[in-house]
Amino acid sequence: MPYTELFGCEPASMAGIKTLKLATMDINNNPLDFPLDIQLKLNDEAIIVLSDDQPNRIITIGGVQIQYRIVYPINSSFNEEEISDRQGRFYRKTLNFEMPQLSLTTINQLKNFLFTTSGDFAISNAVAFITDLNNNKWIVGYDIPLILQTLDLQTDVDAGDNKFTLSYVSNGYQRTRAYEVI
Repeated sequence: MPYTELFGCEPASMAGIKTLKLATMDINNNPLDFPLDIQLKLNDEAIIVLSDDQPNRIITIGGVQIQYRIVYPINSSFNEEEISDRQGRFYRKTLNFEMPQLSLTTINQLKNFLFTTSGDFAISNAVAFITDLNNNKWIVGYDIPLILQTLDLQTDVDAGDNKFTLSYVSNGYQRTRAYEVI
């Protein structure tokens, strides 16, 4: 199946994801309700506007305050694929990344993000805010959330560097949009 390159530029100049912010809950620890209520930029309906309180890691979009986590991934990729079948056309968005050099702090943060307090695996609906290496900002999963598809732990790779590999997928009817911080 063909896919649409998200960033719309030469792959050599884009080279990947610079910053990745993942969110699954609002500031009151309630799961996000999808689709998110978005506000479009005046005179440019391709751009979503939001505010970002970086010191507190809170994004406000459509009146909802969302608590996010910053991920510093390696070997990250994102693609958006248009799929047409008898039910119509939709876009499959796939986000893949690795979290290297795991420490006890990183593992605990990941556990808080992926598991419930009782230790059960939490299939969390997520939205991602991506800044690419050209400083373009993209929002993924605002209409139909990103769902964790795979979580793989690799131990003792590269002389003792443990790492997690994660893959998120969203099948939605809207394309990925750029966002602007106001």
